[in-house]
Amino acid sequence: FAGKSTVACALSQSLYKIGKLAYILDGDNVRHDLNRDLGFKAEDRAENIRRVGEVAKLFANAGVICIASVISPYRRDRDARRAILSDGYFIEVFMDVPLEVCEARDAKGLYKLAWARKIKGHCNLLSSSLDLLDDLFKLL
Repeated sequence: FAGKSTVACALSQSLYKIGKLAYILDGDNVRHDLNRDLGFKAEDRAENIRRVGEVAKLFANAGVICIASVISPYRRDRDARRAILSDGYFIEVFMDVPLEVCEARDAKGLYKLAWARKIKGHCNLLSSSLDLLDDLFKLL
């Protein structure tokens, strides 16, 4: 809803045009298959990012650029993924999109479910303890 998938697709197309192989690991698609056993609790989010990071590492080892379009609200999880890749092989992008915009783009109705407390741990409705903004590159 923040535009992660849109940016990922545009990046993938740009890389293709210059002859680079790239693959997108989209959070929604990964949760339907590889991570279908995970929810949105902190430990599930950590495992989701761990698995995505390991798959991204496999792509990197094969010479394929992996674009992981996922929500990763905890710095410790991002830092752990960064640590398994060689320097320069992990580029982090933070999509700074107002909650109102995300809610307006919510075709799946996840925000409504979260506000109704039917989804626990929805990223944008979590407590202020998240550490998203530390020294990240922002796309506006």
